[in-house]
Amino acid sequence: IPELIYQWEKGSKFVIGERKYRAENYFHRMISGCYWWLIRTFVFSKFPKLGYDFCLIDQVICSEIVKIREKNTSIFALIYWLGFEHTAVPIKRQLRCGGQSQWTLRKKLNFTIDTFIGFSYAPARFITFSGFAAMFAAMAYLAFLFAHWFSSVDAPPGWMTLAALILIFGSLNLFALGIVSEYVLR
Repeated sequence: IPELIYQWEKGSKFVIGERKYRAENYFHRMISGCYWWLIRTFVFSKFPKLGYDFCLIDQVICSEIVKIREKNTSIFALIYWLGFEHTAVPIKRQLRCGGQSQWTLRKKLNFTIDTFIGFSYAPARFITFSGFAAMFAAMAYLAFLFAHWFSSVDAPPGWMTLAALILIFGSLNLFALGIVSEYVLR
């Protein structure tokens, strides 16, 4: 804490206790490592590799946070999202001295979903690309049906054509939803 205060007194408005090591079991390190990898890959590319547990923020940042009416969010990601440069003080996260953590796997998954929805374009892009891929697959399937129909005497069964049309219009809907979500994000 004295090092955080020292960095703040030197002029840094955002000082983090950046984790350099976690003294936890393999399962917890793996789950946390996956979360931080996802955050660095899809949300904030320069986020601290192992995250941070605490920070010191200036009144300027506090004022900005109060203006934001976000309910389901990661406060650490929210502070980082504001765009202030941070100063890192390296820490080693020790094992808990007593008691049990209330941080269950379910809570971690919900937290991950909330972080992605709040700070990432990835869900909207996934919808857009899924719609595009489904539309491409449906068009390829329909082209195959037409080729089969023209190369043989028999017309394909009605359910095949109906399935192809449903796939095309369903994928167009998914693609359109992705485009709308891209506009909403912007």
